[in-house]
Amino acid sequence: MSLLLEDTDKVLLSHTTDTVEVHLIKEGENKFLVVWGDYVANAWEELYADLSVALARVSTLVWIVQKQELEGEIYGLADTTKWTNLWYDTLANLTVCVDTDGSK
Repeated sequence: MSLLLEDTDKVLLSHTTDTVEVHLIKEGENKFLVVWGDYVANAWEELYADLSVALARVSTLVWIVQKQELEGEIYGLADTTKWTNLWYDTLANLTVCVDTDGSK
């Protein structure tokens, strides 16, 4: 049972442990909400326009949860604009678009 979800939420992905829960919710046309909390007093909501960015954010949060020795703020994770910019920078540096003439 989630403390963060509403019955009407369109949940695309959830990850829960004894200490944290993370959810990806479709909020409407091209809007994705990442909701996460630590079962103490902290809960966060972050709205993203791109599914790829929201999925990357959820993946990063799950990675942090799995690395339990991590504490404090990791650069770019407290601010959705910083996170989005870091993700786009990562994509620009790690992906290559190849022009093709349509042949296989």
